[in-house]
Amino acid sequence: MQKTLLLLLIPLLLTACSGKERQYIVEFDTDNVERMADLTAAARRVIERRLLRHGGELVNFGVKREGKDTFLTVETDKKEVAEALNTELTTPFELAMMVEVEGEPIEGDISVEGHGTFRSVNVTQEDLDWVLGAASDGPIVGQGKVTVGFTEDGGAKMRIVFESHNGKHLGMFVRQQLAAKILLENEHISRTITIEGLPSSDLALVFADDVNVGTHMTFIPQ
Repeated sequence: MQKTLLLLLIPLLLTACSGKERQYIVEFDTDNVERMADLTAAARRVIERRLLRHGGELVNFGVKREGKDTFLTVETDKKEVAEALNTELTTPFELAMMVEVEGEPIEGDISVEGHGTFRSVNVTQEDLDWVLGAASDGPIVGQGKVTVGFTEDGGAKMRIVFESHNGKHLGMFVRQQLAAKILLENEHISRTITIEGLPSSDLALVFADDVNVGTHMTFIPQ
């Protein structure tokens, strides 16, 4: 497990279209029925939160399975809100782990004011298995945490990252924005890292929903 030095909450984009009702074919990256049900429930929470952010409401949320296909219907109360939601839902999700390179003679991929320069370590959303949000175990009551679980291949990549960059900071970038920064300490991570210090457990759950839906679901407009 790793201590989180910083968590920067960012508005992870997963939302909205045109006409008050939009229909999608949903592609999952799993055939596990329970995992698909969990993702569908998370998608509804994501959609409801994003609609509220745009000043709208969810009128109807319908899910239908036909053979191997999943069809999703989302009806909102305002056309412009549906358009905004569609744009966000259909924008490809991007997550990348990057190590700090400040002080090294190597150019980085992204610079963040106040946090330094970072270079990709080729760990992306493809290497994530699942993210869990919960109340923090830390000393400050009311804070939240997220536990990021990696696939077998992703865990192997992360162990190499920890061994190769001990003592440096690792940034988690979502849509090229810094979402979290942790200190790499040379120890076995067993396919998970824990990010502490979120302002609340509710925000931890929001973060987990957004990353899980963005990583494991693709929305294709019909």
